[in-house]
Amino acid sequence: KKTSHRPNLPTETLNRARQQAGQDTVVPAARPARQKNKLDVDTSVKKVTMEDLANEYAYVVTDLRNMGLLAAALFALLIVLSFVL
Repeated sequence: KKTSHRPNLPTETLNRARQQAGQDTVVPAARPARQKNKLDVDTSVKKVTMEDLANEYAYVVTDLRNMGLLAAALFALLIVLSFVL
């Protein structure tokens, strides 16, 4: 297994540490500009308001209410069946 002798730090952090230690900084070679492709993800942050969330997930409250009513009805049915049988 080969090991790399490169530090596992970002270049900016390594240069700052070298400056603080009194060593000369090593300027890395410029990298070519990277072209975007279809798989790149947009990393911009979108602020989401409570109104947006309420509009987007309004069906969740309805579904929870329906599941609660169904659970209560089935529980009542079990109680009735326990007296009958």
